[in-house]
Formats: sequence, structure tokens, C-alpha cells
Amino acid sequence: MDKILQSRCLSRFQSLADSDGRPVNDRLGWRQNTTDGPEWYATPENFKTQICAGLNPQKVAKILSERGMLHKQKGQGYQCTRTVFGKDLKVYVLKSILEEGKSEP
Repeated sequence: MDKILQSRCLSRFQSLADSDGRPVNDRLGWRQNTTDGPEWYATPENFKTQICAGLNPQKVAKILSERGMLHKQKGQGYQCTRTVFGKDLKVYVLKSILEEGKSEP
């Protein structure tokens, strides 16, 4: 997932630190640095149609969650509520698991 985000998607996630809210072409969602590292917030529609293009989104979410790359909401759901520019939105929260100097298996 990190490689996909880095190669195809990072520029399509708008920074939540960007206070002037510059528009992002073909935005997939938003990104934010947290104390646990960077997180990417993908809208449900974009997660299903862009990030999981051609794949079963529920299976992708399950696998990413099992590998620690997708935050799982308490209970059964994979969508979480995050505040984005003052609005509470349901999003998929993707997490980076790569540490500096390590590569993805």
C-alpha cells in the first residue's frame, strides 16, 4: 500500500495542514501527520473505485487491517469518523507501516 500511495496517490491527498485549502486535482482524500505517523483519509467511494480498483474492497480492507495498514473502527466496520476542515466525515484511515530504512515485504 505504501508503494501505491507513494507512486500514484500521494499528490491526490490534500494536506489537512494546508490552511488555505488549495484544491487538489482528482482528490482521493486527505493526509495528516499524527503522533503515530502519517495517515491518509480516503473517502469510501474513492477507496472502492480508485484505491481498490478491480478488487473486492471488503477483502482489501480486511487484509490491510490485518497487516496494520488500515485503522479498524471498534466493532466490525473499517470506516472511521475523522474531522476534515471542520466536518465529521466517514473515511478509510490508511496508515504507513514502513519505518525508515526498511522495505515492504
